[in-house]
Formats: sequence, structure tokens, C-alpha cells
Amino acid sequence: YFSYGLSLNKLNQNYQPTDGYRSSFYQSIPLYSEDLSIENRYVFSKYHSLPNDMVLSYSFFGYSM
Repeated sequence: YFSYGLSLNKLNQNYQPTDGYRSSFYQSIPLYSEDLSIENRYVFSKYHSLPNDMVLSYSFFGYSM
């Protein structure tokens, strides 16, 4: 397999972020295989600060083969 990934990180900090988002795409392509299946993954995470030192976060994960 040949695998690669692209990522866009717009978080305010990498550890315990309080604002921003991260978007990543990964793909695996077989170089030699009988089934010739391509694997795609997409991950999106968003963080938003709320009052009283609370952080709202949500994530989306998509996968196809």
C-alpha cells in the first residue's frame, strides 16, 4: 500500500485546545492487490470556548473502502 495524509491545523494550541479546528484526510492505495480497494478517512474536530472556562468540542469521522 501507498499511504499519505493531509492535515490542516488551526487550533490555538495542540494540547487541550480551546478554540479552532483540525481537518485531516488520509488515503491508502494498493500498489499490488487482487481486490484493488482504496481506503479513505476524513476527521474533523472543532473547539469553541464557552463562559466559565468550559470548552465545547465536536468531531466527525468518515471512512470508506
